[in-house]
Amino acid sequence: MVNVFKYCIIRFRPFVETEEFANIGIIVLNFETGELGHHLAPTRFGRVMQFFEEMEAGLYSSVVRGLDDILCTVEDLAKESPSNGKDIFEHLTTRQEAAVIYSQPRAIRAEGNVQDVAKRLFYRYVKRQFDDAANREDVLTKRIRKWLNDANIKGFKSGRIEDELLPVNFSLISKERGVHVIQPLSFADKPSVRIIDHAAKWHDRIQLLLDRRKLEEGRVLLTLEPPSDKAEESNRHAYRIATKGLRGLPVRILEKGCDPEIEQQIVEFARRGAKAQSNWLLH
Repeated sequence: MVNVFKYCIIRFRPFVETEEFANIGIIVLNFETGELGHHLAPTRFGRVMQFFEEMEAGLYSSVVRGLDDILCTVEDLAKESPSNGKDIFEHLTTRQEAAVIYSQPRAIRAEGNVQDVAKRLFYRYVKRQFDDAANREDVLTKRIRKWLNDANIKGFKSGRIEDELLPVNFSLISKERGVHVIQPLSFADKPSVRIIDHAAKWHDRIQLLLDRRKLEEGRVLLTLEPPSDKAEESNRHAYRIATKGLRGLPVRILEKGCDPEIEQQIVEFARRGAKAQSNWLLH
């Protein structure tokens, strides 16, 4: 079941005068039930220790232990009185203490309980494992790369098109026979706002490179992974709206992500950008 959650990123700021901070945790509120949850970095967190080299020994671990005690206590209070969960969340996250500060509250629609959501957000904002789209697109890229290897197509690898305004990284690019790009884009398991933002980001990047003659018409293949059939209608509607702009670009588009039934079409496109190889090169 999808619920609405509010969350704040918890930040460690040992030196008030410099205003530098490091993300160390997440606090989450289930907006409908009033339940609270959190996830904190360990008391020994190498990134923090390296970033704040001049910090007093033991300060960070002491702060994290104390903060964990406070958050566990307020979670218990919210369980006893769910109607007060929102007030507890607001009171706690508006306090900006010397060593611990909170980001502005944000909202997300997600499945799972507060602890599940807190953990996923922790890995995104603290562990810097950027979730869904990036990880899913990595999986799709590996699948395409295997298809190309199986077809003995060489030359496609991750790379960048340099531009003084906006250099752009692509999942698979070949410069053997002019620049050819294969870019998987995943819109699965994403809220509607992020679907629209993701499509707009890639539309603008590709359009810029086309305008500046860093890409040529017909030499970009986008493989789109749409929301699943079980996704909410709002997500599927957002996908249809968001990808309309992509479809207006002079690029090749295939849907179904990297479904085996489109393997041959991807391989045929890639052959045009690969090194000339005997008599099977497409013309």
